[in-house]
Order: sequence, then C-alpha cells, then structure tokens
Amino acid sequence: MPERLSRFCRAYTSAIFTYERMRIFMRAGLAGNAFNRRYLDHVAKSMLAPMAEEITAAEGRHHATTEHMWNLHGGTVFRGTPGVI
Repeated sequence: MPERLSRFCRAYTSAIFTYERMRIFMRAGLAGNAFNRRYLDHVAKSMLAPMAEEITAAEGRHHATTEHMWNLHGGTVFRGTPGVI
C-alpha cells in the first residue's frame, strides 16, 4: 500500500504542478471564481474519499479520515508550490 500511494502521489503531482495549471488555480482563487471550490469538491469526492477507504481497509487498525487525506493533499501541494512560483 505505501508504494502504491507513493506512486499515485507522484503521478498526481506531475499532473497538477504545471505553470499554467497553478497560474489558473491561483488567479481563479484571487478573483473569487467558483472553479477552485468545484475542483476541491471533485478532489474530495473522487480522490480523497476512496483513498481514505482503501487506506483504512489496508491498515485495518487505523481509520483514515477526510482530515488525514486533506493533510496529505496539503502536504503534496505545499511541497510542489515553491517550484512553480
């Protein structure tokens, strides 16, 4: 499971951390556009919730919460941002 999660995070990071994508995301957020909210809602439903379920099932003794998944996502975004800005 750790290897699979690591591969996924690397692939996700490669997909979202392009100059153009980050520029659009930042500009939309600063403009108050609903794009960011829709994107983050989509991430929560289609990516973070299934990840939490799989991690919980694989670990057995630990329950991965939505908050844990947002922390993982935030850490990924934080690590990638300096290289873009």
